[in-house]
Order: sequence, then C-alpha cells, then structure tokens
Amino acid sequence: MANINETLIRSVFDEMVKHKPSLSKVLVADEDEDELPDYRILADLIIKNFPWPVGVELRRLFSGSMRQPMPEIG
Repeated sequence: MANINETLIRSVFDEMVKHKPSLSKVLVADEDEDELPDYRILADLIIKNFPWPVGVELRRLFSGSMRQPMPEIG
C-alpha cells in the first residue's frame, strides 16, 4: 500500500499532466518496465513546476523529516 505522500504526489502529478502533457514522458519509461514510478522524481517535478513560495512548502511537505509532528510550544 502506498504511503500518504506517494498518494498525494501521484494525484497532484496526474492533474499536472492534464495541463502540461509533456510531463507524461516521465511515466512512459516506468510503464515500459512495469515498475512503479519513482516518487522522488515526480515530487521534484511538482516542486519545480509550482511558483517558488509554493514549491518550498511542497518540498517541506514531501520531505521525510516531516513525518513526526512538531511538539507544541508553550
């Protein structure tokens, strides 16, 4: 079962492909080899195709270090 980041990355990437079909070339290579897509590559493409302020936050969301919730202050 895919983790939540992989599900989020795949659904966002699929929507991006609808608006920019040239991104689909990344998926073609994976389908030929019957492999799962490399979610790190898909996440990087998502980050690069959003405006910088949004991309920075997406990078933080997709990063492995954000798996633990931050402790509350105070």
